[in-house]
Order: sequence, then structure tokens, then C-alpha cells
Amino acid sequence: MVQPAARYPVGRIVTPYLFVYGTLRSASPHTMSGVLAKRATLVGEATARGLLFDLGSYPGAVHVVGSRSRIRGELYRLRNPYALTILDAYERCGRGDPQPHLFRRQTTEVRLVGSGDSLRAWIYWYRGSIDGAAPIPSGEYLGV
Repeated sequence: MVQPAARYPVGRIVTPYLFVYGTLRSASPHTMSGVLAKRATLVGEATARGLLFDLGSYPGAVHVVGSRSRIRGELYRLRNPYALTILDAYERCGRGDPQPHLFRRQTTEVRLVGSGDSLRAWIYWYRGSIDGAAPIPSGEYLGV
């Protein structure tokens, strides 16, 4: 059973959960997926509303109000809130990264596959141009 998203003890952090859909997923060969695995516990497969695009070497999830499309990914429970600082640096959206950021970390509602339980989790939304980017209608980046 998923634990409620109580206030995490640091600053503005509002949930210990993180939804990932691309290079941070457990089956990804990218080294950052291992960095995340050392700092978080995999809860299971999950989905989030939005559209997914293939941007070449990584995907981008775009939040679209009212979208019925779902992005497939994984839900993690962070063991340490400072993991977000490391991940923000990887996504180049930390406080010290130059603006404009291509990604922005925000909370969104995610649904666990199987149980259907919903909760709020962090997600990295893509904010760059999607002109020429290939949409991924299945919402599943791995295997594309």
C-alpha cells in the first residue's frame, strides 16, 4: 500500500514520490537510473496524464490540460529529499542552471498500475519546443 504524501521535512518539498518516464527508469542503461536507484525505492509501474515525445536521446513529457493520454513510467519513493537536488542538476533545472530550463519539476497526479491508487508525485515536465519531435502515442519511451 502506498503511504500518504505527507509533508517532507525540507523546504517546499511536498511529496516523497517521483514519477519517471525515460532515462531515469530502472530498465534504462543510463547511469542516472542507477543514481536514482541508490537514493529511492521503486514502488512500481505508474502512469501520468500527458503527452510523450521522442526528443532523440531522451523523451519529453508535456502537460496538456484535459488530456486523456497517459505516460507510462515508474513511481519511486525518495529516501532522502536531497536526491531531488542531484536530479534537478541532471535535468538542468536546478537553481544554478541557466534559464530558460528545458525541464521543470512539478507535482502531478499519478496512478499506480494494478491497484489504480492515485497520489501526487514529482515529475519533470518538458518545456522546450516539440516542433519536429516524434510523438509517442503509446506513452511508453522504453523500446522506442
